[in-house]
Amino acid sequence: MVKWLSAGYLVYLGVKTLLSMEAFDPAQLQVGPSGGARRQGVIAEVLNAKLALFSLAFISQVVNPAGSVFWQFVVLDSVTTMLTSGVDAVVALGASPLSRLLAGNVAARRC
Repeated sequence: MVKWLSAGYLVYLGVKTLLSMEAFDPAQLQVGPSGGARRQGVIAEVLNAKLALFSLAFISQVVNPAGSVFWQFVVLDSVTTMLTSGVDAVVALGASPLSRLLAGNVAARRC
């Protein structure tokens, strides 16, 4: 169900974007996420079932049933979440300078 909700939300965002598109003007390029973009990103990430599926499929393989299963899941999921959030942060921080670079590049604007 989560997979279909996530797919539906992404389709909704795509259709909404296509219907509201105007002629692209690189000079008007906004760098950095707006409040709406952040909200859309959070919703898309929450509806993304990859982390839950990863936890069920892989982390359960390293949990020791003799110990506290709940706390092992909490610790392992927390580490996984911090690692994936770190990668997301690097991508987000790198996107702004890259978009400025591409906006100023004449050859990139023609593509």
